[in-house]
Amino acid sequence: KHILEMCLLHLISEDEVYGYELLKRIHDTFPDTQASAVYALIRALHKEGCIDAIGQKTAGGPPRKYYHITKKGMEKLSELRSTWRTLVRELEGLGIYE
Repeated sequence: KHILEMCLLHLISEDEVYGYELLKRIHDTFPDTQASAVYALIRALHKEGCIDAIGQKTAGGPPRKYYHITKKGMEKLSELRSTWRTLVRELEGLGIYE
């Protein structure tokens, strides 16, 4: 869960992006991840105030929600990255991760 949260926040921090595009980019790296799990995390991050959504009309289709990261989201991303770096160092110490 936290790895996917970190990935989602990272992608959103790079540029405003809509849900399906996030899903596609996550699937490119983690092909076994279910769409429902990704969308649930997006909703949870939005509810926590880590991301905001802006609806934009599209030609011939329903409006898309474009997500952007908030200050709280940047703080959470920083915490998740720190936790990730600690985990990698610990795995390196065990000789598991090189």
